[in-house]
Amino acid sequence: MTCHFTIVNDSAMDRWLHLHARVWSGANSRLFDEFGNEYIATEAQIGSDANISREFAQIVLVPQVVTKAMIRFDKFNPEATMLTLLRVGFWSDRGDTHTDFRNVQLIR
Repeated sequence: MTCHFTIVNDSAMDRWLHLHARVWSGANSRLFDEFGNEYIATEAQIGSDANISREFAQIVLVPQVVTKAMIRFDKFNPEATMLTLLRVGFWSDRGDTHTDFRNVQLIR
């Protein structure tokens, strides 16, 4: 399962962003399907940075520039039609945190 999305820095200053897949400390990205299965992300990419370790990707977000991002999850149940929770973990100059998306219909 690969989730593609975009990020926009709406501040007036450049900002560092680390997009987390799985990290030993901090906010991991994870999702849950409608069957209650949990999946931890295995790879993250933001802009042109796909970190070799696959644990996180990092970039400087320039103000008002749309930046493409991706998080990959392995061994996803092919019968699932919805993500009941997609939690995107990241680090910014404000520390470790996450953003949640709920009840996302899958498009195949």
